[in-house]
Amino acid sequence: MSETKPVTTRATRPQARPRACRLPVRAGRFAGFTIIELLVVIAIIGILVALLLPAVQSARESARRGQCVSQMKQMALGLHLYHDAHGMFPRGNSVPKHWTFQAAILPFMEQGALFEMIDYNAWQCFDVTLADGPDAVAAQELPMYVCPSEARIGEKYLLVDEHSGRTAIYAMTSYFGLIGTVHYEIVGPIFQQQLKTTNRDGVLFNNSSIQMRDVRDGASNTLLLGERGFASDLRYGWWACGAGQMSTGYGDNLLTAELGISPGGESDLHRFHFWSHHPGGADMTMVDTSTRFFSYDTDLQVLREMATREGGEPPRPMTP
Repeated sequence: MSETKPVTTRATRPQARPRACRLPVRAGRFAGFTIIELLVVIAIIGILVALLLPAVQSARESARRGQCVSQMKQMALGLHLYHDAHGMFPRGNSVPKHWTFQAAILPFMEQGALFEMIDYNAWQCFDVTLADGPDAVAAQELPMYVCPSEARIGEKYLLVDEHSGRTAIYAMTSYFGLIGTVHYEIVGPIFQQQLKTTNRDGVLFNNSSIQMRDVRDGASNTLLLGERGFASDLRYGWWACGAGQMSTGYGDNLLTAELGISPGGESDLHRFHFWSHHPGGADMTMVDTSTRFFSYDTDLQVLREMATREGGEPPRPMTP
């Protein structure tokens, strides 16, 4: 009988579990930007803003100038509609009452209700404005008569009457009619010199009655409206009432091409020439309602020739 040997079995060790991989973490260290990294990001953002801001401002100014052009064309259309209704363009400035052509075309600028408030039987529009106070026609600001690039939009001139203590309020305009080339000349011997209004050779001047057939230089070659920023003291440039210099409306709602077009400023002299808050020049509108941008480099003689309605000058090619 064979002897059976005992079978011994080795105990199997349990398989060890894999350890999770852990990253060493330094004490006091948190995930995020370092100061240097943050400064770099801020610097990059600043550079991007600096690059984009002029482009944004340029786009905004372009939009404002486009609106300005549109408003001037609408005024020119209003003048043509007045001409169709009355057989002539309105008086640039009605002497001695001094209501302006801007007031006369209100019904053709969708402002018929405001036009109906005008009392043409009053001695002067200044008397009505003083009597009506804040409700006066002249006190109403009309955005369609103000360039959107104007730096002082909303400002009005307040005139306090010394006797009654009442205040007359006058709203401003940016758009002026063309009297012509020269406003006045000095005549007479020395010590007896007088200022004489001359050269009302444009389309809009005091007590004018110009018809389209009078614009013999051509509607596309003759200036009708021009742009000027608000006067520094707001004493000139009222849209509804305007006596201007020598009670002709000059500088108030009418201008000549005498001083041309040049950058504006704080001096009172800047009441009497064309300028704007648009960079490099100002918009001007022809009798045919086309509106062009005139740079400050525009030749004075060219501007004067374009300000006449029948000067007989050859057409001047202009950049639109």
